[in-house]
Amino acid sequence: MLEIEYDPLLVGVSIAVAIWGSWTSLVLTFGLLDERKPMSQIIAQCINCAAVMGGSIWAMHFIAMLAVKFPTAISYNMTETVASLLLAITVCGLGLFVASQNPKGLPGTLTGAHSLVSGSPACTISAYLPYADAG
Repeated sequence: MLEIEYDPLLVGVSIAVAIWGSWTSLVLTFGLLDERKPMSQIIAQCINCAAVMGGSIWAMHFIAMLAVKFPTAISYNMTETVASLLLAITVCGLGLFVASQNPKGLPGTLTGAHSLVSGSPACTISAYLPYADAG
């Protein structure tokens, strides 16, 4: 059986990043509801909010993955790791923009609620996990 341990400090940092990121994102989204703003200002606000929201979601998950101590070597593909960060920011930005255009409509609600986690495929574990038939 694979023994897994966690670094309590990194777990705490991951939780702190999640709380800080969600609070900051929530505060920034209030600026999207002002209908008097020009479209350029709404887009800039969406970009700022997406960077904070997507970046903090990604960072929270990545720090939590670093907190896990496996008894085997683990590496991260840099290209896939950076791509997962950019994807998280892009998806959050798209969701925020659609939701800000019609905050009470179904498409805005569904798109705004959609979340995508793509950091796990960037993790490569070098381990042999034998299969044992239970019967």
